[in-house]
Amino acid sequence: MTPLTLHNIARLITQRTGICIREQDYSNLTRKLTQRQQALGLRDLESYYNCLMGIPPVPSSSKTWFKNPFSVAQEWQQLVSLVTVGESYFFRDRNQLKLLQTILIPQLMERQQNSFSQVKPQLRLWSAGCSTGEEPYSLAILLSEIIDLAQWDLLIIGTDICEASLAKARSGIFSSWSFRQFDPVLKEKYFRPHAEGWIIDSKIRQSVTFQQNNLLCDPYPIPGSYLWDIDLILCRNVFIYFESTAIDQVLTKFANTLKLQGCLITGHAELQGHGLQQFKAISFPESVVYWRNLNPSPPPAVPSPLFPSPTVPNPPQSVSWIAPGVALPLPPRYAPSPPRFTPPITARPMVPNSTPPPSSLSTDQITVLQEAKALLRQQNYQQVATTLQQFFASLDRSLDRQQRLEAYLLLAQAQANLGQSNAARQACQDALQIDPCSVLAYHLLAQLAEEIGDLEGAKVFLKRVIYLDPDAVMAYFNLSLIYEQEHSLDRARKVQTTAWDLVKRLPPETIVDLEHHRTAQDLQLFLERKMSLS
Repeated sequence: MTPLTLHNIARLITQRTGICIREQDYSNLTRKLTQRQQALGLRDLESYYNCLMGIPPVPSSSKTWFKNPFSVAQEWQQLVSLVTVGESYFFRDRNQLKLLQTILIPQLMERQQNSFSQVKPQLRLWSAGCSTGEEPYSLAILLSEIIDLAQWDLLIIGTDICEASLAKARSGIFSSWSFRQFDPVLKEKYFRPHAEGWIIDSKIRQSVTFQQNNLLCDPYPIPGSYLWDIDLILCRNVFIYFESTAIDQVLTKFANTLKLQGCLITGHAELQGHGLQQFKAISFPESVVYWRNLNPSPPPAVPSPLFPSPTVPNPPQSVSWIAPGVALPLPPRYAPSPPRFTPPITARPMVPNSTPPPSSLSTDQITVLQEAKALLRQQNYQQVATTLQQFFASLDRSLDRQQRLEAYLLLAQAQANLGQSNAARQACQDALQIDPCSVLAYHLLAQLAEEIGDLEGAKVFLKRVIYLDPDAVMAYFNLSLIYEQEHSLDRARKVQTTAWDLVKRLPPETIVDLEHHRTAQDLQLFLERKMSLS
């Protein structure tokens, strides 16, 4: 295989899907291409490139042939399933969903109810790049909570380029991992146990239509199909993988597919730096919304939201202020002075909104946990480890899971600061056995991975933090620093922009980085300075 062949295949993927394949991704791409080449029994990747171009394949030996006639379209589907990211979960980015529930959908509904052109008011919602279906099903559940679906001519359509993801979406069956930010009450209401996990209520499943399409290559709008005259398009965490010119092309298609007063929501800061001439950006505290040819005044909020804002105490004041215009020095990832491993701070709680069960611990055991927290604040890490090891020795496995989780996370922080990396990783894994959605455990694992130079592992764990908590400012910031180390400056800039977009919404005095006692204002000034110099 020549570098030119690999480059040509990467460009072909970009032209076909819009996905940007960077040179630092070539080793991973090579592995996936080789997998397909060998599955087809081809001699080399040059032969596989010819297949993607529509030239019939030549087997590597007379003994090798294909069980079925070769199909270019089917092979592209196989390749797309390998190069696309199929990560999703229910009620992802609760702030944006709260905005939909309290402001955007009521506003769209009011316009439709005031129209006398149809027997039933109509609402058309499109989840573009829906992956395995959690996003459009989340829309259906949200609507079911606030309106009578039978009284509406409702269309919820989910589209994706990957047919394998759509097949899973149509099945309506999901594993526990898809519920990591989902209210247990709603889960009980809209799902029932299944041999492979959980299956969604049939009425909700029937309210969503799935369709395979290609955002870059397919024309929009498509009269006679579902994809025209749309009220709302959700296209979240899709453009982060797209080449810049592809984003601009898709935005034009979206504008033409929306109603004159329809709107688009994307992931945070995904459209920074792109031409938005056909949209008007309106900023809400929860997100930016892009309206087509509309200059609305902010509508009143609807009371009793399905996703109430958490109560946040007054944040502590920073002990160090940076004067405006003064650049913050680039902080080391781990300061030589302890503590090196501290919990990340986000704009909202790091655990799902659910009421923990009553504690079954004795008063003495609760006192031990409180003592361990105090020792950790005093940086007495050896005593923390000793105290918690004795604590675990006295516990029966059936006792309170929430307190066990807290103890493992305290132990992991203490062991990490003592340089006991393997023990700290094991404590994190023990915590994840109790709660697979522990943001702090993944954040600690990311720090431990980077400390030994495992940048790929660190990125995986930081992305897991972001999947669990889309408002995790420091996870975005730390991820951007890794991209800088890899000289992936475009991607670092995009992630920094997201971190900046999130941190500027916080009260200025909020402490976002306990390690360096950095406030939201400090981090915002630092990011603005960095981005102005890049």
